[in-house]
Amino acid sequence: MGKKKQKKEKEEKITLSQGEYDQFVKKAVERDEYFNKFLKSCADFDNFRKRFERERIELIKFATEEILLKVIPIVDNLNRAACSLNNAKDYASIAKGIQLIQAQFHDLLSVNGVKKIEAKKQIFNPHFHEAVETVENNDLPEHTILEETQPGYTLNGRVIKHSFVKVSKKKTDTDEKSRE
Repeated sequence: MGKKKQKKEKEEKITLSQGEYDQFVKKAVERDEYFNKFLKSCADFDNFRKRFERERIELIKFATEEILLKVIPIVDNLNRAACSLNNAKDYASIAKGIQLIQAQFHDLLSVNGVKKIEAKKQIFNPHFHEAVETVENNDLPEHTILEETQPGYTLNGRVIKHSFVKVSKKKTDTDEKSRE
């Protein structure tokens, strides 16, 4: 068996002057202060992140409160109109009341940045319209919107609901020949 070499690390003693030792201690204290400041900053940032997330959730939860408070009176008017149908003798006044409620809804939407997308007789644009049917028509340019089956809306310029439309297409000779 061979002898194993044992490696021992030698400790070397270093001598420092009192000034060097004091400076070393001062640097160690500074390091500890910076480290503690770093830990405090990390904790502060973590608390900020948690508070921000709580506030974000709260904001999302109650973001619709203001608009809903404006919708409630319109719903109340609609309920009154529905109740008056049972005792109605003058249907023209009920129709007028429903039109007023409809106008209230449109005003509420408009004030909050919602606009109806114009569709009829416009050229089909897939950014604003969704074609639900094509209809042969040689009287209008191809891809002209003939009818809007459901209106579309934008919110502050961004499409939130596409218009559902019927779009024109030209009759082709092959279409006519295939029918014969």
